[in-house]
Amino acid sequence: MGLEERAVLLTERLAALDQVKEWKHAIKMELTEPQYSVDQVQSLRTLDNPLMYCLLEKMGLLGLIKRTVIDLHCEALQTATAASNKQVKHLADDERLLPGMRTTDGCSLHVVRAARDNWEKITSEEMLKVANELGRPLVAPKATVETADRDDGHTATPEAEGSIQLQLYSPPFPEYRRLFSELAPECGQIGLDELFPAQRSAFIAEKNRVGDLVLAHQSVSMARQYSKTGCPVSLRPQVLSVPVTAQDRSYFDHLQKQAAEWAYLTDDMYLLDLQQTINSCDYFVFQDHLESVLMAFTRDTYVKAHALQVNGAVTCSLSGAGLPPTAATTDMTESRVPPNGVLPFSGLVMYMAPLAYLYTDPIEIYYVFRELYTRYWSKLNAIRTERGTILPVCKLFEDLVVRSSPAAVFHLRNIGLKPLDIAFPWIQSAFSGVLDIDQVLLLWDRVIGYDSLELVAIFAAALFHFRADELECVSTREEVDDLFAELIDIPVVTLLQNYLFGLP
Repeated sequence: MGLEERAVLLTERLAALDQVKEWKHAIKMELTEPQYSVDQVQSLRTLDNPLMYCLLEKMGLLGLIKRTVIDLHCEALQTATAASNKQVKHLADDERLLPGMRTTDGCSLHVVRAARDNWEKITSEEMLKVANELGRPLVAPKATVETADRDDGHTATPEAEGSIQLQLYSPPFPEYRRLFSELAPECGQIGLDELFPAQRSAFIAEKNRVGDLVLAHQSVSMARQYSKTGCPVSLRPQVLSVPVTAQDRSYFDHLQKQAAEWAYLTDDMYLLDLQQTINSCDYFVFQDHLESVLMAFTRDTYVKAHALQVNGAVTCSLSGAGLPPTAATTDMTESRVPPNGVLPFSGLVMYMAPLAYLYTDPIEIYYVFRELYTRYWSKLNAIRTERGTILPVCKLFEDLVVRSSPAAVFHLRNIGLKPLDIAFPWIQSAFSGVLDIDQVLLLWDRVIGYDSLELVAIFAAALFHFRADELECVSTREEVDDLFAELIDIPVVTLLQNYLFGLP
């Protein structure tokens, strides 16, 4: 469908709405006021008259019309997507369109699988190339590996993705109000209500009472329901530990022993990310704990077996007797590098770092982090189309900001910037390292409570909307970065509530 056909369709649907009649009546009543001359009223017969624009803006109808048109457009896209999905529902989730079919943006969804396969091929080839250049095996006993010089400089990272060109389904905005109903202002929230002295004591006491009951039952569903309105600081460590089935100290010791005995080519890359994290004044005191957790994580084949998808591993032949085959391979002469299937990437340690403020024992940090990574954070690093993975989450962010902050989006595009260029690092990191640690944990409470990463996209859109007026005045990427440079004092709960329940 071409642009003109879309415009005609949206115009017809807009004209059919009952509220349009109310708007017309309101405009007619406004024009009866004495300040409007007959000539001015006659000139309004043409829609391109500047007076019409000013009149709509004065009456508050301009923004309402824009949002209504955007909602109609989204509904039309969702209807088309639903029809396509119904026709090809026998295909796999990540191949929802037939190979010959294309979205309205001209992009086939099967490119997602092609991109994923290509990415895994590239990472595998690059890992082997690095091994050849360094003259080192992918895995070998540590005694045979010479200590390599480490470069403490920052490695170049690829540019964040631009606009998502895939036609992925997102529910209508009102549906999110229903899905996240416990975030409504009438529900008491940790991160907001305890800040008011008049009700602090009673609110905290009741929250602790309910929390004790949840912990007594050790029910995952109850723990998630409890987390929807946030966890008190005193109970958060125990509540986060509820979904962890067991914390086997002997297994953790086994992983540490593997890390001590065998050197993998990827170890230095993991440690480089750790070094970047502990350079922060927030985390340098936790270096030993974070390093032990990180190295155990690299050796844990449980991660590859239970995560929705890991970002790749290289299969290699073992160079000598006694080397550790991984559970992912059946051949005793082969091993996966790294065993957990997660190739090092910048920001991995930031997924575990906030947990160091909750637990004093690295074993507790490890098992909670492993559960969070396999259930949530791995989805932010997997090229897939399932709801809650990075592509649909980014698409949701783009849909939301177009709806809530169209003027800011339009201005940014005019100066060559895309909203996702700004927000992608926030989303992929789940705001760890972006917000104050307390606020990160408050956001993670809700992610765990609702079992949904869509809240990360919604908060990113809320933050974008919060700065929308300032964004309309920027002219360079540097000014945008400066605008979002300090987000320490941003209140997560307040922004989520205002965005979900304050917008029309």
